[in-house]
Amino acid sequence: MVKIIVYIILILCLCGIVYKDIKEFIIPNIFNLIIAVLGIVLGVIENDLSERVITSSLIVFPFIIIYCYGYDIFQRECLGVGDIKLIISLGLILGRVDYFTIVLFFNLIFLLASIFLIIRYLFKREIPRVIALGPFIVLSFLIVLWGKEC
Repeated sequence: MVKIIVYIILILCLCGIVYKDIKEFIIPNIFNLIIAVLGIVLGVIENDLSERVITSSLIVFPFIIIYCYGYDIFQRECLGVGDIKLIISLGLILGRVDYFTIVLFFNLIFLLASIFLIIRYLFKREIPRVIALGPFIVLSFLIVLWGKEC
């Protein structure tokens, strides 16, 4: 019963993140905090909190590299801190996963964003200077979570 409530709250937070990120290019800290607390609650219930923290650390590592060195390479911010916080909190929800799942999550985010940019270019003949990465992170997370649960 507790897991159902946790997942309902999670879905509501993810919907709020997608809406806010598309409209204002910002991911509110309150949503990230709620998701992190939900991950900790799941970790306590399933008695695997340490594995969730390790997964969260492993998943966020490539994004921290992009955040740190992306500015040096492209002379502009490539990834926001809100995106990194979102990935950390979603890692707490995922729990124990294998290396393949981490690589899949990372690649899905950028694959979905690339597909979006290609389709947008085909229809509008323009590439936006800034895109909201939050919806792609959320969609990739849902795909990975669904694959883990099946």
